[in-house]
Amino acid sequence: MALKPTTKKTFLMKDGAKMHYAWVIMICAFLMLCACLGIGINTMQVFIVTLSEVYGAPITAITTGLAISYFCLFVFTPVAGRVLYKNDVRKVVLILCVIQFIGWMLLPVSKTLGMYYVANVVLGATSGFYSFMIAPTLINAWFAKKSGTALGITVCGTTVGSGVFQTLAGRWIMVLGYKTALVILGIIMIAIQLIVMGLFVRSKPADVGMIPYGYHDVSEAERTLAEKELNAGFTQKQAAKCGWYYLVMIYVIILILGVCITTQVATFAQVDFGFTVAQAGAISGVVWWCGGVVGNLITGAVTDKVNVAVGVTISVVIGIIGLVIWASGGCVGNFGLAMIAGVLFGFLSTMIDMAAPLLTRKLFGMKDYTRVYSKVAMFVPLCSCSIGMLLYPNLFMKTGSYHTVLIIGICGAIVSTIILFILNGVAKKYEAKRQAEINGEVAAAE
Repeated sequence: MALKPTTKKTFLMKDGAKMHYAWVIMICAFLMLCACLGIGINTMQVFIVTLSEVYGAPITAITTGLAISYFCLFVFTPVAGRVLYKNDVRKVVLILCVIQFIGWMLLPVSKTLGMYYVANVVLGATSGFYSFMIAPTLINAWFAKKSGTALGITVCGTTVGSGVFQTLAGRWIMVLGYKTALVILGIIMIAIQLIVMGLFVRSKPADVGMIPYGYHDVSEAERTLAEKELNAGFTQKQAAKCGWYYLVMIYVIILILGVCITTQVATFAQVDFGFTVAQAGAISGVVWWCGGVVGNLITGAVTDKVNVAVGVTISVVIGIIGLVIWASGGCVGNFGLAMIAGVLFGFLSTMIDMAAPLLTRKLFGMKDYTRVYSKVAMFVPLCSCSIGMLLYPNLFMKTGSYHTVLIIGICGAIVSTIILFILNGVAKKYEAKRQAEINGEVAAAE
């Protein structure tokens, strides 16, 4: 029996269209990350000094609010997995964007640190859904093939949004004042989400009588195969009994040792290399704008052509070269070399957004993907906060240099690569077994 639409189609879903609607979903997910994370979390860094002056509080009191936001992100990531498993993604996001907007609009009316912290709780809680869950859930539901490329493009939304809106926020604060800047950013954030999610996004191809990208036609056999692939794999309880599940979590923690150096780039560029604030900002910027974006795109393409281990490893190795250049001491006073190292390190800096979701899908399938992946994803904000905001700054305070931090980052990247190839070998066996079972069921049904 053919799949029947359960949700109204959008006006872009035309019969005989040359472009599969999955690519529209990818563009929507990209824009959503631009707004939700590019504004909702990352743009707050631009307001730190201003808010410190407004509240008459030290900068550490303001950054504590960001730490609270990260902690809430950690707590709500597994909650997001359960909610998205039971509910329509589109409806969940439409509700979330309103809650996030309310939390954001508390900032311009806040007169005390207490209210500022409450706003960060709301922003962190909603980001628990956006940061690591919604985009991979949509991409994995709509793409049977080229999911690596699609996810690589999608996660660039955070990077691009951060760069664009941080730049605009800085100018608006100077020209219009911080309150007006916050209001404008809040309106942009909710407007993008309401338009994208309300008009264009549909949670699954089956909701509108379609099949994921990668199938040849909409025949009965193709629909049956698509449905069975979406229901193949581990449940959360089955994954919890599998030792490889915990190795994926360990892999994420160790990889973050290298990735988290992004939080310290602007600081050690000034302290260890002797650059000005403007130069340090430029180095930090190329990590995201150049290395991060290109790294995501290359990793996604190679993952689709070969496998996730090779795709991620290429970017990690390039990133390690950047770390080695920084750690060698040759960048002291050499701005050009430090910039080149920043571009190279950028390839590694965003790999946690690529490696974890792609590896989880390859190992455990799509049957219970949101709940399975949510337990893995929750370690990202937890470790980013504890390592990037606590461990690394304290190591600097004790040693007076970031050299030790860079060495730890290099070692973490190398060890994580070894673990990745082990997991990829296991994933190939699991994937082959699932595919054999699906093909057998389809053949038996025919």
